[in-house]
Amino acid sequence: MTDHPHDLILEKGRKRFEAGDKSAIPYSLNHCLTNNLPVPPWLSTAFARACSKIDQYEVESWDDVLGRRREKGQQLKARRREKKIAGPLFLKIRERHKAGAAIDTLFDEVGAEFGLSHGTARGLYYRTKDHWEAQGYSLDKIEEILAFIEHVGRRRRD
Repeated sequence: MTDHPHDLILEKGRKRFEAGDKSAIPYSLNHCLTNNLPVPPWLSTAFARACSKIDQYEVESWDDVLGRRREKGQQLKARRREKKIAGPLFLKIRERHKAGAAIDTLFDEVGAEFGLSHGTARGLYYRTKDHWEAQGYSLDKIEEILAFIEHVGRRRRD
């Protein structure tokens, strides 16, 4: 494995899948297909097994083999907005903190730029940080991955 963001994203997907998160299959497959990447063996095997279980009526629905993205009761609109701004918010706070600003004041300032309260910005920042650190990534690597994801997202929208 290299340190290229594509490899890191797919490795994260593999680890999630191996830990029992079936939703890693469609997300990792989408990453490969939208970026014209070869599908790694673990992913092709996992997807083929999922399709086989559907084809053989071993499960009731695709949710059983590919996971359910949203937990019952989650607010789709709020989750969509949070997902959209988590990376940019994190990157902006990190950039200004590196330049010397106190992180606690940045939750107010940057949060306001995204229309968020101090508490909401703080919570989103730390959920994003904790999510990536749990995968073993340093703050510098998290910044690199999130910047890459932003770049790819802008490229897709253009």
